[in-house]
Amino acid sequence: MNSIINISTGQLLLALVFILIAQISSFIYHLGLNRDIAVGTLRTFSQLFLMGYVLTYILKTTNPWLVLSVFMVMVVSAMFIIKGRVKEKQIPYIIPTFLTMLVSYMATALFVSGLVIGITPWWEPRYFIPAGGMVIGNSMSALAVSLERLFKDMRQQKELVEMKLCLGADYREASLDIFKNAVTAGMIPSINAMMGVGPCIYSRYDVRSDSCRN
Repeated sequence: MNSIINISTGQLLLALVFILIAQISSFIYHLGLNRDIAVGTLRTFSQLFLMGYVLTYILKTTNPWLVLSVFMVMVVSAMFIIKGRVKEKQIPYIIPTFLTMLVSYMATALFVSGLVIGITPWWEPRYFIPAGGMVIGNSMSALAVSLERLFKDMRQQKELVEMKLCLGADYREASLDIFKNAVTAGMIPSINAMMGVGPCIYSRYDVRSDSCRN
């Protein structure tokens, strides 16, 4: 069936049951996450509400610069989210991290839309924006975990790093183990998610849209 299922406001609000459970758990176990959960919930609803209207216009545009501008806003937003999760205040990591995110996200989104999906033009908003959004969303947690782990271990193992430097190691050699542990910590959630991806089970294959329908 190609019919659209309309979700009422009441049905949507049922999702708040899980938010309430998280809030209660945080309160009972003194996790200190109540404010973050509340802010995250409000931001989720407001962003989805606004993006619903914005995407209606963006997905119909034929202006590549507008599409790229939206993509840039998405990357900047992701950077601010990561900055809020990483507690480091002394090391100026923001600009290098942002440039790395921008280049890698753009390359991945181009690869997916232009080569994997094979869309012409490559910036077709119906495909480029969702592809970019998935890339950004899946990597934010990994980046935040990796950066937090890197800075934490560098401080905890400061004396070990300094000893290696005194013995003639350069900064890469002195921090190699810490760097590898940080990258590993960031990749574990993504690897676990990949392990749990099941086969796409569908009842009908739409040849016209090349999509898998449940």
